[in-house]
Amino acid sequence: MQELYSKKDVRIIGFSALVISILGILLSFKTYFLAKTFFTDAHEPQPFLQLYWVFKPILLFLGPDKTPFDVYEVFVCFMMLIGAAIFLKNKKDTRLIAFSMAVLLISNVTSLVNILMFIFFILPKRNGEAYSFFPYLYPVFNIAYAVLAFMILKKIREKKVLDTTVSETTVKISDTPKMQRFIHFFVDTLIMALVFMPVAFRVFEIFLRNNETFMRTFNESKLTLFLLLFICRFLYYPFFEIVFGSTPAKFLTESRVITSQATNPQSGNIFLRTLCRHIPFDAVSFFWKTGWHDRFSETYVVKEERVGFKTNKLLWFLLLLIPYLSFYYKGDDLLMMYTQMQSNGYMVKYEEDFRQNSVKNINTSQVFVLRTPIMGEYKLYMLKIEKVNGNEIICKKLVQDQTYSSNYFAARDIYQKQKDTAELVKIERQDFTKALTQTYGNTENPEKNGVDFFKNGNRYEIENIYSIASPYLENANLRYGLYNNSRDISGVMMTNNGKLGTLTKIKNISGNIKWENQLPMQVTPPESGQNGLYLKAKNIQRDSDFETDLYIRDSLNNQQIYRIIKTSGVDSQLRLFQLQ
Repeated sequence: MQELYSKKDVRIIGFSALVISILGILLSFKTYFLAKTFFTDAHEPQPFLQLYWVFKPILLFLGPDKTPFDVYEVFVCFMMLIGAAIFLKNKKDTRLIAFSMAVLLISNVTSLVNILMFIFFILPKRNGEAYSFFPYLYPVFNIAYAVLAFMILKKIREKKVLDTTVSETTVKISDTPKMQRFIHFFVDTLIMALVFMPVAFRVFEIFLRNNETFMRTFNESKLTLFLLLFICRFLYYPFFEIVFGSTPAKFLTESRVITSQATNPQSGNIFLRTLCRHIPFDAVSFFWKTGWHDRFSETYVVKEERVGFKTNKLLWFLLLLIPYLSFYYKGDDLLMMYTQMQSNGYMVKYEEDFRQNSVKNINTSQVFVLRTPIMGEYKLYMLKIEKVNGNEIICKKLVQDQTYSSNYFAARDIYQKQKDTAELVKIERQDFTKALTQTYGNTENPEKNGVDFFKNGNRYEIENIYSIASPYLENANLRYGLYNNSRDISGVMMTNNGKLGTLTKIKNISGNIKWENQLPMQVTPPESGQNGLYLKAKNIQRDSDFETDLYIRDSLNNQQIYRIIKTSGVDSQLRLFQLQ
């Protein structure tokens, strides 16, 4: 039996598809993570990294967020990879290769138009832009990929024949089933949107620079979408149906456009066919005997002879898009939700540990902020520790009318204003323990643990605890670029909104971070002009996880413990908790 494709054609088609698909998948992931790094870490991309985008077989939007374009690139390359494996094995089934090569062809043609508009209209206005020779490399690869895809599609088309049923008197050509026609409409519309949208945005960008008023009016017009759809269809359908007789979706189902005489349509037939697509409800007209754009243009969509697996099996394969897209768009959200739940659990645990430790180690630096359960009562009550006599705690009672704020700054300011006039009260140590809420942030049934501190019939719980004579660290952030003017992480910076303190010890709980500070070192307050604490380290990576405890002494020799936690992955964060 004669082989459908020669050994030379098998090598050209099969290995070209194999190499392009693997290259496309790898570069899509590489450029996505590079872009994410540039945007999220305020990183300046190195010029040579642009080569990753230059070599991409399919190039659309660049950005740190997931978009349909990322799905498009990876999925098309993945289908090409599967198609290459199938074709190299059976040497006849080319439908997946033909589909992905058709997409590759149109995407590189539109990318070529896009980059040429950038070179001629945008680049000249960027005076002295460094490494501006990179844009000139894109057209070279666009043309190379487009020519290769075109040649492969022509070879595939030459081997295709119509699916016919021969009887004694007639030869019947099989029509494409209605459900497959609907898939043609859906898939081709999606591809059109994806490949032409970047070009449309480029056109808008160019016109916006020259006539902002016109573009604003154009964008607000109801005819804008119709005009864009009209232009895209008149570029997309004639391009494929005149040259190949099939669009990418028709390649996928092994279908072709022919005339009533079973010949290739003329250009006039195809343009009329495309024009008729704009008739209202034409998209569903093929559910009747003949679609309107078929009838008026005297064309038909028929099946080609099947040389591989059944189209129905292919459609089941396409259903894999549903879980793929679901995980692609919602997977990060689900992972983020899970990691945030874990993070919230850690936060509650650390906050509860801090409150328990604070009550066990009561000292004269502390202010206890109380919450009253009385609805409509907005008085803020605080207890500033003045003296500790065993189980008897001498406190100053601080009261602030009509305030909602109970943060560190409010506690500090209220104490400064009332410290000379505040009433002294005696409270048992065990009352502080009873006043702790069972769960941090729990506002239900405040009488469960509440204490009548002031013998006025009202019960109070401890809402917050602050050490106003100690450092108060917040806003932990990674620092960049302090070594050799690079963009590497060079350490962690924290803001001190409290008093002067001394960092006496740095202890790694997990991770092997090499901290370079000489201890002891001062934790400077805001009034020094250099408030904060900067911890230097050379081996912090963007994907590293670590936990580190900081031991700090205040001016009264009270000890504080802060924990820095860095996580990577979906929930990449740097957090700071006070443990004591």
